[in-house]
Amino acid sequence: MNGNGADKPLESKMSATASTYADVPVFRELRKPRGRFHGLRRVARGFIGLGLGAGLLFLIVSVYVSYRHGLTLKYAAQCVLRQSQLSVIEILVAIYDPCEYREAVIGPVTTPDTKIELQRAEVALPIGRRIRSHDGHTIISEEIRNERINVGLGRDFRYQPYDEPRLATLREKYRLDDVIRAANDEFESMVLLRYWARSQFKRADYQPLMENFDALEVLDRGYRDHGQPYSHCAHYDPCHFSPLFYAQVMLSMGHQARVIAFGHAITEVWSNQHRKWVAMDAELDHHFEKNGVPLSTVDLVKENCADAPTTVRIVRGPEFCGGENPTMAHLRVRALAAADTVKWYKTHMELIDLRNDWMTNHYFPGHPRRSEANSLVYSEPRLALPRHFHNRMRKQTSDESDFNWTLNQAEILVDGPVDDTVNLTFRTVTPNFKCFEIVVDGQRMSQCEKSDFRWPLHDGTNTLTVRPVNQFGIRGVESSMSLTRESR
Repeated sequence: MNGNGADKPLESKMSATASTYADVPVFRELRKPRGRFHGLRRVARGFIGLGLGAGLLFLIVSVYVSYRHGLTLKYAAQCVLRQSQLSVIEILVAIYDPCEYREAVIGPVTTPDTKIELQRAEVALPIGRRIRSHDGHTIISEEIRNERINVGLGRDFRYQPYDEPRLATLREKYRLDDVIRAANDEFESMVLLRYWARSQFKRADYQPLMENFDALEVLDRGYRDHGQPYSHCAHYDPCHFSPLFYAQVMLSMGHQARVIAFGHAITEVWSNQHRKWVAMDAELDHHFEKNGVPLSTVDLVKENCADAPTTVRIVRGPEFCGGENPTMAHLRVRALAAADTVKWYKTHMELIDLRNDWMTNHYFPGHPRRSEANSLVYSEPRLALPRHFHNRMRKQTSDESDFNWTLNQAEILVDGPVDDTVNLTFRTVTPNFKCFEIVVDGQRMSQCEKSDFRWPLHDGTNTLTVRPVNQFGIRGVESSMSLTRESR
């Protein structure tokens, strides 16, 4: 055994080392028994660290947004905070959505997209081409008028279901069918409904805000002539209330409507007669026409890009709601000049809601279907206008076709080779679709709820027209074909 203790057992060496380090303060602290709240302290420290990290990240992003877009730091922080909240809600709703909702059927149940031989009618049967059938007949395409469906960003739009009982009550209780009885055509009925809607309230009949807008409830409570001053915290702005009210009146009659805002707000209605969206100013009770054709908001935006003076005219409705010039009183003018009014549309157009199902489907504030995420901004590139920062958080498009999608049309497709019987498939985007109305050789046939149709040909001229019909009985835009079959 030597003097340095090299031959001491290993256990003795470890014991001696532990005794030596036990006198160091750090190690004395580690040897203290852990309390019952030690785990909670660690969790608390973790949350505090996470919160500090999130706060630092929030500050950095807010400063960047403020600098990048020339905003005050306070406003930038508010925007970043709101967008963060909406993003969290969107993630949570994707996991579990507590809201129950019903959607309108927009077409036949069958989906022809799986068929690989489908061609538009004018492609499969070019005008003038002679096609020999298996039986030796010759088939000649004489005329084809085939609507082209543009889905655009309308694929994200949610339409009001037709089977909402309150829609029927609104129509029947307030005798809206009598309102349009004198109309000569579809568009005139839309204008008469606008007259009626505008006549129900003076502009100063400020309507209290509602959790979910309901035109029937507004009419039933009869909130008129109350003399209360307007408060943006308690009342609808009249230029927001009127478009919502008119839109639901239109929906109760089977027409489609949406609300557009650009500082002022208007209603756009889909016209089967004109095959387009038409801008209706429900508060000021007018619409715009050029060469006899009513205009959409996009038409009016484009009108501001033209170099020549505008030839647009304003078509105004009568004043039913009492008082002296109630429509113009707040503007302090007797009338609005067309050229000056068209200039209002020299800005970006915001589709406030990508839905009009307000009466049936009720979502909590911040839900992805009830927030900025469910709106759409159209900006005309030729105007070269800066976008307000809050609009940058909304869906954006500069494509007119994205904004002005089409409705209530029938598109004819040919399935497979053409013979003495032509196999047709019909496509449509018709909210609250009921059936296709098919007329063969001038005689109406049974209504077809499916998209497939077999068209047997006979010698001579064969004609077919098809149009979608919705659950309200409103007939859509028709497409047609004319074929001649010659004998062998």
